[in-house]
Amino acid sequence: MSDSIADSGNKGQCCIAEDEAEDMAYDKDKNNVIKTGYASGGSVPKIELEGGRRQDSWFTYCHKWFAMEELPDSRKMKAILDRSLVYKFIVGEVLYNIKDIIRDAGDPKYKPLYEELIHIRKLLLCFRTVAL
Repeated sequence: MSDSIADSGNKGQCCIAEDEAEDMAYDKDKNNVIKTGYASGGSVPKIELEGGRRQDSWFTYCHKWFAMEELPDSRKMKAILDRSLVYKFIVGEVLYNIKDIIRDAGDPKYKPLYEELIHIRKLLLCFRTVAL
């Protein structure tokens, strides 16, 4: 990409979703993106290597989601946690594994559940096309 996001003026045009993000408190670059990207106008400098070395500023304002099993040390993440909504989930006992339902869709035991999943998938697709 030869033009930075900052050059085009498009703020908030992307989303960041990261799983297994336990290292976020210790990664300096990730911290810069998270801390500057909670308000419009935030940017971080990056070195562009394509076409020679030049420094550019990239907008960091966008939706960000991070999933992790445990929060890292709260002292290292204080600024990030101040800007975050933290949801804690618990493990539950489920009756069916969705992978089994999809894999064994022809099984009479799973057929009604599979049909329900397909129906919900179609509804979500319709919702997505209407929401655009």
